[in-house]
Order: sequence, then structure tokens, then C-alpha cells
Amino acid sequence: MGIYDRDWYKESQKEEGTVSRKSDRFTKGLITGLVIGFVIGFLVFGFI
Repeated sequence: MGIYDRDWYKESQKEEGTVSRKSDRFTKGLITGLVIGFVIGFLVFGFI
């Protein structure tokens, strides 16, 4: 039973890590997208 618990704990930790990495990547992508969009918008409005 103890070994089974340890394995399950390791698996759950692995899943947690994957989820947090995905959300980090999503957040970075969102921030990058906002920055790029802001820069492009600024350039476009600057030319107008």
C-alpha cells in the first residue's frame, strides 16, 4: 500500500508540473501577443 501511495504521489506531482508549465507558456504567449499587438497598433497610429 505504501509503495502504491508513493507512485500515485509521484504521478500526481508530474501532472501538476505539466499543468503549471502549460499555464506559464500560455501566460507568456498572452503577454507577448499583447506587447506585439500594442507595438503594431502604436506604429500604425503613429503613421496615421
